[in-house]
Amino acid sequence: GQIGGYWWKGKIDSLNLEDRYFCDLKTTKDIHAANWIKQGDRNVKTNFVEAYGYYMQMAIYRELIRQTFDIDCIPLMFVISKQQPIPEVANLIFNEDDPQNPDVKYLMDDALRTANELQPHYWKVLMGEEKPKRCGKCAYCRYTNNNPEFILPTQIEV
Repeated sequence: GQIGGYWWKGKIDSLNLEDRYFCDLKTTKDIHAANWIKQGDRNVKTNFVEAYGYYMQMAIYRELIRQTFDIDCIPLMFVISKQQPIPEVANLIFNEDDPQNPDVKYLMDDALRTANELQPHYWKVLMGEEKPKRCGKCAYCRYTNNNPEFILPTQIEV
């Protein structure tokens, strides 16, 4: 399908068009661990779903399914922690129609809007016309950080 006028391809773990849902499988260090994201000039504590961009991923998958099959599907995420000796499991539902959780609709809509806004940058990065914006913490940033700058100890994010 297309998002923001650009072609996308999704690789969904499981799709059930008859019952109108799709599933994504995830692992995480700890389901309940605090994660920090930048919002403007502040660091804000949140959960792993928001920190790792999973609202955007689920919104994009949902939109691609809608375009491809003309069916609205509910995103489900099955998560297992990497905790030892006993991992925790969580089954997450991104149901936008649930009146008890109106934030899901806002977060999914906002994530798709953000994907549309950032799409020109994503495309230029893919085409080698622009450099990616570095987060400084992911595997790519760690791998390509050959000349780390000096920072103050108080600048270390936890």
